[in-house]
Amino acid sequence: MQNRSAGPGRTNQLLKIILVVLVIAIIAGAYYFLYLYKPVNVITLSSTFNISQGHAAYFELQGSGNVIGLYLANSSPYSASFLMSRLPVLEGQVASFSLAGGTSINVSTEISKSASADIEVKLVHSSNSEAEVMITRIPSGFYAPQSGSVSISNPTAPSNAGSSGITATSVITTSVPTTSIPNGGSTTIATTSTPTTTIAQNINAGQDALVVQAANQTSVGSIMHGFESIYSKEGTCTPDAYNTSFRIVNGYSPYGVYSYQNVTSTANLAYFPTGVTASASQISGNLYRVNYTLPTGNPKYTGGPSIEMTFNYSSFAVVNAVYLNQFEGWNYTHLKSVYSTETGIGNGCAAFIP
Repeated sequence: MQNRSAGPGRTNQLLKIILVVLVIAIIAGAYYFLYLYKPVNVITLSSTFNISQGHAAYFELQGSGNVIGLYLANSSPYSASFLMSRLPVLEGQVASFSLAGGTSINVSTEISKSASADIEVKLVHSSNSEAEVMITRIPSGFYAPQSGSVSISNPTAPSNAGSSGITATSVITTSVPTTSIPNGGSTTIATTSTPTTTIAQNINAGQDALVVQAANQTSVGSIMHGFESIYSKEGTCTPDAYNTSFRIVNGYSPYGVYSYQNVTSTANLAYFPTGVTASASQISGNLYRVNYTLPTGNPKYTGGPSIEMTFNYSSFAVVNAVYLNQFEGWNYTHLKSVYSTETGIGNGCAAFIP
């Protein structure tokens, strides 16, 4: 009788143990898929991702064996800031960079400043809540330097920021890149134990750099940005190229003060612009003042910008442009005409031809 009564008790105990194991397995499975599982896209040539702000997309370059997390730290209608790290993130560094709409950047998935780039990241579209990015693989054996605006730092990257909607629980502080504009801002991501992420951004220098990137795509800004390319070729101007270009533009051969020897003399070269610098400062709200300055040794033009532009960062529009110094008395029509002539010359002598 004792043996018959002991059987059901042992069976019930076994059922309880099985039930507990099943509950633990279900909880572990749910935890894995919610917190650990990260859908990974294997990139052969290129792939496009839609990333919500505060979340990440995960990818692997075919054959590399390394999973990369691309985290959208901040997004606006015209720009976006990203953090990128290898997984597991606790063992790696963090790359950070920002992009204006339609622009791209070369990055190394090695997350190393010394490594050459193996992917190109392009911001296709962005809004206040998400960004669409295209990642294109750079073929192995093709050397592509990593963009200088990529910042590499040591903090821990978001370890559970998943494409399924899991928010970050790490704290990250890293530099915001500024293209050619000196000084950088910073982005801080701070979270609490609740599933919400608070992003506090230093919008000073870093934001100003993004404004310049956007302003460079306007009618006035694109011309001033284009002048930078023209001035960078001045050292390649030869006598034959100068004389030929001068005759095409003016209809006669250069002479006297317009001769190649006189124009390119050391004294006169100091009077030509050596490049274009751009800076931005906030006026109020989405209104910014963007200054384009042409550095030169001419003492007459060392007091300020050549164009002072009022730019609406929200509507992406030029509100007003004031022409100063070298461009005093000009307007957009004349600016466009001069730029068209110089780009039409197509050689290093363009800036020297009157």
